[in-house]
Amino acid sequence: MKRSDITRRPLPDATLSNLEAEEGEYRERDSGHLYFRVKPNGLKDWQF
Repeated sequence: MKRSDITRRPLPDATLSNLEAEEGEYRERDSGHLYFRVKPNGLKDWQF
């Protein structure tokens, strides 16, 4: 799933697990100041 396909917040589990890695690291806002980070190597984690 590409970032541009996200239409719902907070982010459902299925959306998080299907996010694809890109050339650069990126973050998707879930709610408030909580972000879901995806790194180029495919590693995914939460960032506050």
